[in-house]
Amino acid sequence: MNWHVSRSIIAVILTGTLMSAAVAQDQRQKQIDSIKTLLAGPLRSSDTTRGEALSSLGRLYMIRSDFVQAAQCFTESLEIAEKANDLRLAADEYRNISVLHFEEGDLAGSIAADQKALDILKNLHDPSLTAAALKSLGDTYLQKGDSSLAKHYYQLALPVFENLNDFREMAGLYANESILMHSDPVQTLALQLKAKALWEKYPVNNILPTVNVGNIGEYYLDLVRNNIWPTLPASDIIPHSRSGLLTLGEKYLRTAIQMGHANGDVQDSAYFTGLLAELEEQKGDFRNAYYHFHSYQGITDSIFSQEHKNQISTIENARTIDRKNHEIANKELQIANQHKKMWLLASCIALLAVTGGLVYRQARIRKKNNAELKRLNAELDEANKIKARFFGILSHDLRSPVARLVHLLQLQEMAPEMVTAGEAREQSSRIRGLAQNVLGTMETMLLWSKGQMERFWPEMAEVDVGEMFAELQEVFPAQDSILFIFRDPGNLKVRTDHYYLRSIMHNLTANATKAVGGLPDARIEWNAWEESGAIHLSITDNGAGISHREQLAALFEERPIGGSNHGLGLHIIRDLAKAIGCRIEAQPMPDGGMRFVLSFSQTEAAIS
Repeated sequence: MNWHVSRSIIAVILTGTLMSAAVAQDQRQKQIDSIKTLLAGPLRSSDTTRGEALSSLGRLYMIRSDFVQAAQCFTESLEIAEKANDLRLAADEYRNISVLHFEEGDLAGSIAADQKALDILKNLHDPSLTAAALKSLGDTYLQKGDSSLAKHYYQLALPVFENLNDFREMAGLYANESILMHSDPVQTLALQLKAKALWEKYPVNNILPTVNVGNIGEYYLDLVRNNIWPTLPASDIIPHSRSGLLTLGEKYLRTAIQMGHANGDVQDSAYFTGLLAELEEQKGDFRNAYYHFHSYQGITDSIFSQEHKNQISTIENARTIDRKNHEIANKELQIANQHKKMWLLASCIALLAVTGGLVYRQARIRKKNNAELKRLNAELDEANKIKARFFGILSHDLRSPVARLVHLLQLQEMAPEMVTAGEAREQSSRIRGLAQNVLGTMETMLLWSKGQMERFWPEMAEVDVGEMFAELQEVFPAQDSILFIFRDPGNLKVRTDHYYLRSIMHNLTANATKAVGGLPDARIEWNAWEESGAIHLSITDNGAGISHREQLAALFEERPIGGSNHGLGLHIIRDLAKAIGCRIEAQPMPDGGMRFVLSFSQTEAAIS
């Protein structure tokens, strides 16, 4: 069995201080979910705070080797930084994009991104960020195999880290410089162990310590599989035995794998799992070697699939295309300025088109108006028919009392001897009552007709309920064995229109007299009381009552005037009550008869 694991042994530090170096993968997911919640809630606006949150989220995705999601986060954050002219955030995003290209094996893209970061940092004068970018360039050139340029950038960055006492970055330089010393095993392991000691003393929030520990294990493996160890002298860090070297190598590789799992570092834990498989092959443990190599291969194929590379390329290309579109738009504007005559001609054509459109629109409007005119004519025709029915009902309601009046007068004139003095007085009283009823009906009709006119409204004032009862007593004196009762214990006053209320009460009383006509114990009772800030007036009769709710429909529903069976009374009451803001209730009585209640709110205007 002969496996060969190919991967860069150089790690690039992800900037920022998001997570602890010892958090578990599920904790990492919680951090991702937390930032995504912020981005979906209070950080929706495209400001630098959102950009920083996206940058942090992208670095979390990088550690999990989810390069597509990381690319989307870094690209959006960079757009926000450029719009806000936030140079520090922009430089940081180019550094993150450099790491992304490095991990994907696009070293040219990594170098280009670091160069852009350095161009921005020239104006910031931030030695720490500048040194980090220089070190990143050194890492990339080291991966390309250009030891000279890698050493050059390391030598530029190291003095800055030393002056800043940045031991964490110094450890990173030592770890990567050890690769330059690969021909000197003692020096290589010394630098790697020196970096390990610094990171143990000054922990960092990235994957570099994991990679360094794994590199130590890999170097011990290299001494065995390349058969170098027999030529080396024994020392404290390099045992002079094959088994001793493999034991140390296995120790460091397993430690690196555990650190990768703890940090959610899928890529590095997979890589060192592959190395562990090769080490187990050297030991002759082929079963575990096969198991670990199979695990390494499955994870690596999923991380570095061509589909993922294409998706990342699409995200970056979309941004490039957007910039190109802006450049094209500017060029088109320049061309437009050079062809003003052409645009003038186009404007004339457009003007003609607009004129034609207006003519067409006017034709459509004329057609629509004609249709509306036809509809209004149809409504007018229907209104004329309703008016004809109205006058028919009006004639019926006025004809009956007038006919009775004429009949009495004719009887008195044709046969005066048939009428005694007492009967004459009684007939005279009846004639006066009929005349008053006719006059009341005519006044009600006139008032209702005025209420149907536009721009006509009632005149609101304080009305004495006792006076209203007195007027009803004059119009409806005790007659035909009907007992009238009026109760106003509180001497109440209601704010309404005097004539509107009188017409409503007159119509209700007239309807009640018809309901109790012919009963030996006919009784009609008016009551007034105040309750819950409202004045209530009620009329109760002991007639037969109303058996079907449909008979009261005209009182509560907006219906056109129907036949003359019930007259205009309910229509008039409904419309007048609506005009003065009066609420009407109809209540059948348990022992027969009906009760109508008028309610007036004293806290609101009566007119709706």
